[in-house]
Amino acid sequence: MAVRDRIKEGRIQLSDAEKGVASGTGWQIALFEHETLVELFDPKSTPFNADTKAMTTEAINDAMIWMSSTEGEHWLVHCERNGLHDPLRITPTDASAFEKMAQVFGEVLGGK
Repeated sequence: MAVRDRIKEGRIQLSDAEKGVASGTGWQIALFEHETLVELFDPKSTPFNADTKAMTTEAINDAMIWMSSTEGEHWLVHCERNGLHDPLRITPTDASAFEKMAQVFGEVLGGK
């Protein structure tokens, strides 16, 4: 089953094995290999910088490097205990997905 086919009512339900991968809450980028969640990128792991705009830029750059170094499908998701909400597929050619990623990373890191 494709990742897109797993989306029901605006969320991706996680298997028991995937629940072990999904830690924390909030906006993250999910990496799926063979339709299975294998890793998450959390923008909150970016080192603190009092300049939130610079910190947001660093998180975006780190995310792009991470995505280019991994294979599989990347999805911007809002992590909750009961699944991955509001999934949005991120591909290298989808400018609107990158804009959404920049927006939510800015919100997460305090640069609204």
